[in-house]
Amino acid sequence: MDKNFYQKGFFEKKWFFITDSGLSVRSKKMGSIHEYDINFEDIGTRLRTSTKDIAALRLIAIACLVIAIVVFVARLSGKHVENWAEAFYLIVAVGAASAYYLTYKKLLYLLKPNNSNPIEFLLDKPTAADLGAFIELLGSTRRTHLLKLYGQLNPKLSYQQQYNNLLWLMNIEVITQAEFHEKISRLDKAFPATTSVKGFAFGSN
Repeated sequence: MDKNFYQKGFFEKKWFFITDSGLSVRSKKMGSIHEYDINFEDIGTRLRTSTKDIAALRLIAIACLVIAIVVFVARLSGKHVENWAEAFYLIVAVGAASAYYLTYKKLLYLLKPNNSNPIEFLLDKPTAADLGAFIELLGSTRRTHLLKLYGQLNPKLSYQQQYNNLLWLMNIEVITQAEFHEKISRLDKAFPATTSVKGFAFGSN
């Protein structure tokens, strides 16, 4: 799959580029452009859906529709009402409802385990399946990159530093708990004179 991903909403465009070190994000909304880069170390794996709308438009649409119905009923009952009054309120209701529909957004956030560093995507642009495939590619690329940097046994690094690296990889959900214990077992074999107790390393004298 392409490492570039494009989304287009109402008066809004988003570009995402998977780079060698993370994700580059560019967004354009109402003529305003915002760009930033996120390292793989700061990208999470948790997903959360949300919606964003303009509640005032919904209230206006409902209120005008109710008024249009009341005016129409009053006209049918023989009461004097202004010409085209119900049509006016109905037109306003339709306009507000249309504006609400166009500005309503379904969002998907990619978050770290502590709900920080949110990356915002438009949930169904171009489709939810396309977005899911891109996020899956981003996740696999992130995992490969971080494992290469922090998850390989390195005789030049201390036991404690490598232990901390593996613990961090598990905490940010790059590796599972089972993978963590497997790598710690290999690390223990590579440093037979060192034991780890609750995250602290002690060397044999």
